[in-house]
Amino acid sequence: ANSTLQIQPALNLGTSLKPVDDSTVIFAENGGKVQVGGNITVYGENSHGIYAKDLATNISNISGNSIDIITNGDKSASIFSEGATITLANGGNYKALGDESLTVYSDNGTVNLTGSGQTYEVGKDGVLFYSDNTGVINVNNTSGNAVLKVGEGSMFSVIGSGGGNINFSGAAGTFKVTLENNATGFKYTGTGANITPALLATALATSYSGLTNLDITLNSGSRLFVLENYGEMKMSDVGAISTGGGIFNTVSGSGKNAYLWKGVLRLDPSSGIVDLDNASDFYNSVEKSVSGVYVNSGVTVNGASDNQIAFADINPYATIYVKMTNDGTVNLSGKNTIGIYTDNGEITNNGALNVTGQGGLALFGENDTKIKNNGAVTI
Repeated sequence: ANSTLQIQPALNLGTSLKPVDDSTVIFAENGGKVQVGGNITVYGENSHGIYAKDLATNISNISGNSIDIITNGDKSASIFSEGATITLANGGNYKALGDESLTVYSDNGTVNLTGSGQTYEVGKDGVLFYSDNTGVINVNNTSGNAVLKVGEGSMFSVIGSGGGNINFSGAAGTFKVTLENNATGFKYTGTGANITPALLATALATSYSGLTNLDITLNSGSRLFVLENYGEMKMSDVGAISTGGGIFNTVSGSGKNAYLWKGVLRLDPSSGIVDLDNASDFYNSVEKSVSGVYVNSGVTVNGASDNQIAFADINPYATIYVKMTNDGTVNLSGKNTIGIYTDNGEITNNGALNVTGQGGLALFGENDTKIKNNGAVTI
């Protein structure tokens, strides 16, 4: 307790051929103080590079020393603070390469990472930066570009309950973030109120600073946001968010812009047309689940493929999130198509629904779905 330890050489625990599971290279608690001067590499599941717990406990680098911390086992963490302070002030490479791992984690603690051109990486199904409870993570890039890689199925960042913060200090565009296949940038859970870019930016500002320093590249299959319980959101607002919307420096790449969960997407394309057969139509790049669709008056939705469903979703909850409303025009001309389908949802047609191909259905509901037709249906 209350000890001070200085460790100069590099530390390697296990190898790829002989991993050491459930291990920690540097551990401090009860107000202990540790200074580290060499790189840390660990092989083994459920392992930690550095782990500090309890108030007044401190792990830092020896002055002037850059430190790499790399874990290679599944369910491991490179930098892990549980109420303690970890300060690495001379840069380095921080990587958690195993599946379901954490690169930087702070639970009621503070992690300060400063340097020039650092590299941060997380493997598959993990989290790059995780702030839980009142945890704080400060990432300061002093020069050059910091490289941040989010592996397949992983999250760039997570803010848990309790008001934690993740902060990025540096020049605009100097944090180069890449989201790999099926990776996600940010998750926002709303209250059911309608989400706009301004509301989202305000909400993010309570937990993050320096997001305008991020250049984000979305590789195929990735998504920038998961938006849960989002009330109603205009498609044009989803578009504004996907291009940065004043939140980030730049957003580019071939990935998805947002995954919408529990709410209603309102279609308001500037052209007045949604083309279900055109992969480059913005509507087709929006992922959604347990979500309804509202077709604005004056909007036309066209599809000519066989076995096509214009709008469909399943509502597995007691609360009805899947509410389909057509105030515009929906045209389907392929064989065996369905205009609107829900399971335990609501369907309201106030516009024109034209399903003209052989074997088509206009409105189809199952399991307590409520259907109202106040418009014109052509079969």
